[in-house]
Amino acid sequence: MARRILLVDDDDDFLMILGDRLRSAGFDVAVARNGLDGIAAIRNGHPGALPDMAGILLDVQMPVMGGLEALQEMSAKFPSLPVIMMSSFAPVLIVSEAKRLGARGFFKKSQDLSDLLTLCVSTFGGPDVSTEKRRNDENQ
Repeated sequence: MARRILLVDDDDDFLMILGDRLRSAGFDVAVARNGLDGIAAIRNGHPGALPDMAGILLDVQMPVMGGLEALQEMSAKFPSLPVIMMSSFAPVLIVSEAKRLGARGFFKKSQDLSDLLTLCVSTFGGPDVSTEKRRNDENQ
């Protein structure tokens, strides 16, 4: 089974692009469009809920509930679940607040997505070996 990542962002284009890249790297991706929906996805036990969740990619600025508020609640309720924060901007105050609240990493969206994939593997663990083997077998 592939390692599952919950991707929480309100930008549909970014969700599609990043979701495709994560899937092609061997991850299974669940999606939520704001912090409140992200917390519900973890709490309510639908596919992608704990314990099969490897980690969360969480945008800072979203409607309904922003990423820092969601991170605070996620860290309190699910402290062992790693979170990487993402933002189009990365002022030092936001980055330091995210880390204080429990974020394991921070990705500025202007960086190359391969940097985020590397961060995901180092933070959440790599995709399941059987997924990579299956993909290699399919390509032969």
